Amino acid sequence: MNLRSRNITVDALNRLAECSRDANVGYNVAARSATSPLLRAELSQYAMQREQFAHQLREAAQAMGETISEVVSFDSPPQRAWSEITPSSAQSDEAAILRACARAEIATLRCYDAIDLLVCPEWLRQLILTQHSAIERVLDRIRSLQHALAVSGARRAEEQRLKPDAQSASAINGEANRN
Repeated sequence: MNLRSRNITVDALNRLAECSRDANVGYNVAARSATSPLLRAELSQYAMQREQFAHQLREAAQAMGETISEVVSFDSPPQRAWSEITPSSAQSDEAAILRACARAEIATLRCYDAIDLLVCPEWLRQLILTQHSAIERVLDRIRSLQHALAVSGARRAEEQRLKPDAQSASAINGEANRN
């Protein structure tokens, strides 16, 4: 690997490790903000997954005789998306949490897509592609959760809309029975 390719690869590893660290923090905040124990557990799993991704990327850099920067940039697109989730503002708004998670995952996938895989050694290319695929699966799952939440919300809204009608019918029946 020539010096230029090596520098491009190390820069890519730094960016992907940063995305993984951001996602680890973001998913942990999202998990603490979620009210559903099942969602909390799932988001915590994603946080652990991203911690593992960062570890794998650090090991890849070490295998190349390099180190990954631990400096966090607060202006990357994934970081901006993750910053939408704060424990105080997102508390109990799981739809907002899932929207922010989806936006952050889309931004993270763009970071992975921007990597020039042609300059990476095959073993590293495979690691990056494996992580990319896992992130795509998580994004699909988040979208599925968003859909399920929207459907259940619509169902609850419809039940609430029909509830007064049921009470009115009960009242009318009660009036009819008294007469």
